Amino acid sequence: MAPDLRRTPSSHVHKVWWIAFAAASLLFIATAGRGAQWQDSGLHQVRIITNNIANSFGIATSHPLHFYLGRLFYICLPVEPGFAISILSAVAASIAVANVLLLVLRLTHNHWASVIAAITLALGQTFWQHATHTESYALVAALLTAEWLCVERILSTRRNRWLIILFFLNGLGVSNHMLAGLASPIDAALLIIVIAKQKSRWRIFAGCAIAWCLGCVPLLEYMFRDYQAGGDLAATIRSTLFGTFADSVLNTSISIRSLAMGAGFIAYNFPGLAIPLAVYGIYRGRTTCPIALRRLLIAEAIIYVLFVMRYAIVDQYSYFFVIYLFVAVFAGLGIGRMNTWMQPRAWRVAIGITLVTSLWTPAVYWMTSRFLERRHIMSAAAGNKPYRNGYRVHFVPWGAGDDHADELNQKIASVVTPDASVIVEDPMIAYGIQYAQSLGRLADSVKVVVANDVPDVRSYIANAIGNVILVPRDRDHPQIEPELPWRRDGDIYMLSK
Repeated sequence: MAPDLRRTPSSHVHKVWWIAFAAASLLFIATAGRGAQWQDSGLHQVRIITNNIANSFGIATSHPLHFYLGRLFYICLPVEPGFAISILSAVAASIAVANVLLLVLRLTHNHWASVIAAITLALGQTFWQHATHTESYALVAALLTAEWLCVERILSTRRNRWLIILFFLNGLGVSNHMLAGLASPIDAALLIIVIAKQKSRWRIFAGCAIAWCLGCVPLLEYMFRDYQAGGDLAATIRSTLFGTFADSVLNTSISIRSLAMGAGFIAYNFPGLAIPLAVYGIYRGRTTCPIALRRLLIAEAIIYVLFVMRYAIVDQYSYFFVIYLFVAVFAGLGIGRMNTWMQPRAWRVAIGITLVTSLWTPAVYWMTSRFLERRHIMSAAAGNKPYRNGYRVHFVPWGAGDDHADELNQKIASVVTPDASVIVEDPMIAYGIQYAQSLGRLADSVKVVVANDVPDVRSYIANAIGNVILVPRDRDHPQIEPELPWRRDGDIYMLSK
């Protein structure tokens, strides 16, 4: 049986947090992407390097807190800029892992339950992917799990300072990503319940409101500047809440396809015992988790599940990571509950099996990628983009060793001439090329344009001064003016003039 930690000094518990943080940091930093990236990650990198907080998709996608912290990491770390910015994700994800471990440890007083919960989260495919790429999601996880620790402290100590810290953290979360706003109503309900019978309720309420506003300062400052520039308050608020994705955010339908994809991604992230343990933890973990905290976690889980399942965007799977936070915590509670009734020998067997199935995920991801690639299964989803192995990108979480964006940039730099034009069919690829240009690795005189942004591509090519380079969406089937005498060079196409 695991030792009872109820009387363990808090300094020991905090030491365990630091050990978990260090171990997760070592894993995530070692496997983080080392350079340029495509898609939203590439856009974030370019914005951070060029010190341009604006995002063409709206304020909701500007993620001010992530932007400013990214600038700090970019300026302070003497490594490749793309790597430095991705280290922010690694650190934030490590905080989330350590927070989950500490929360489960405080609730179950069981080391094994907390360790397995932390490993389950850390080695989950989507979470690991967010931890090793330039994204704001790991920061979402760090702040949300920190909120849960505050709630546990509120219920355990009855100290109002934890309420104020909770709202400050939620404000920071909103400054980072609007996903944090989904937890705000639950936090507000907790505040009302906790202070209902307190004499100094209005003082506490005011303190929480001020703390929340202070956390929101990075976002409020950007909103103020946007309003000053445009003079339309309604437009600024709409951009803050939805960006250019209002239809997707407000979508109320859930398709069978979305449900199937959601189930598939959840199973892929937890190819072991985490799901049944989490279900067990939800229904039987009430003895290890305070009722109020359990209800809060379940309420937030329902809100996030409903939001993610009907959020109809291309990379919908990337938002499932927030669900995995709940799975890890409830799986830990499930293990803690099992410890209360199992015999020592059966308990050791159960822990051994759970630990093995938590640790085998890296092998599962790698073998799945290789299996699908060899049999050309899901080839449409993998794509055929230049220099990129789509199977690896989609099914293997770590960014280290995946250098397709840098390989493309190096190829372009080796063949480009002054005043050349680089036409990119896929705007998500263009961000990776702009990364090289923002660092001076591609001359400013080289024009990088997205094909869809050019009204008349044929006329643009005819008037181009230097050579023309085409970066196709499909490396074997370029779509831009296919009748022109393009000459393939690697995975790009050239039209010398």
